[in-house]
Amino acid sequence: MIRLRRKIDDFLIDWKNNKDKLPLIVKGARQIGKTDAIENFAKNNYNNVVEINFALQKQYKSIFNDGFDVDTIIKNISLINPNFKFVPYETLIFFDEIQDIDGWELFVMRVFKSYCQHLYISGSNARLL
Repeated sequence: MIRLRRKIDDFLIDWKNNKDKLPLIVKGARQIGKTDAIENFAKNNYNNVVEINFALQKQYKSIFNDGFDVDTIIKNISLINPNFKFVPYETLIFFDEIQDIDGWELFVMRVFKSYCQHLYISGSNARLL
């Protein structure tokens, strides 16, 4: 299927190449293509992609049961899906619909600072703002 190029495609590449970046939070109305844009970008720019949609994959909400320690959460994700490959600073981590996880902001910054500078967050709920 042919995919039309969108402004966000260039923005994602610019963000990836920026040495002074922070975690990228993509927010907007429902069903406008946020997830599709990030998935397409990930497929074309990374060998290792960890994508979790907390709205559709409810089993992943349990990854935070032991707290927000990065190593523990990565272990918990790997227990649910051993096929995910976590290569520090070479893996794109994409948390979709994360807004319903209490404390997600602290966790995101911990992952970004200590493990992965290719961290994408997406959501449409007002709690994400």
